[in-house]
Amino acid sequence: MLEAAPHTHIATVRGDPAQDSAVLRALTDAFPNISGIRVRDALEAVAAILGRVGTALSATGSLTLLAGGLVLAGAVAAGQRQRVRDAVVLKTLGATRAQIRAAWLVEYALIGLVAGLLAAIAGSAAAWAVITQVMRADWVLLPGTLAATVVGCALLTLVCGQIGTALALRARPGPLLRNE
Repeated sequence: MLEAAPHTHIATVRGDPAQDSAVLRALTDAFPNISGIRVRDALEAVAAILGRVGTALSATGSLTLLAGGLVLAGAVAAGQRQRVRDAVVLKTLGATRAQIRAAWLVEYALIGLVAGLLAAIAGSAAAWAVITQVMRADWVLLPGTLAATVVGCALLTLVCGQIGTALALRARPGPLLRNE
């Protein structure tokens, strides 16, 4: 039944929402064989849903980053007692604060780089799987985002490490050595 109907041309009109009805009426009055279909409401509903999905994904990512930061800070805090002992022994053996700080900051930088690389690899693999397997879309590697993730992890680790190092270097050797 519809095979004989003319359906070779399609057009879209975008304009002021207040004028939609008037434009549609004018077109159908001038060209009776035109079928006008208003899709603005459907597009706005889809845009609203996608906006909420984007917000949910951003919130989830933020919580994941916050949890990772807390785990990283916890790991630094867990080793704090050993850091204090190491600092006391190293200072007793003649190491300067600058030497101890430099050695530990190199260690924290390496830990941060490894953590960042692991996060970048895991995140890229998960993104690839979701984009290509679930959404059936083309996946694009974002090297800038990966670099920012690695650098961010390294910097966060350095900041936490610097705080822990400063606290460890303040410890006085005498009381600790007497109690050991």
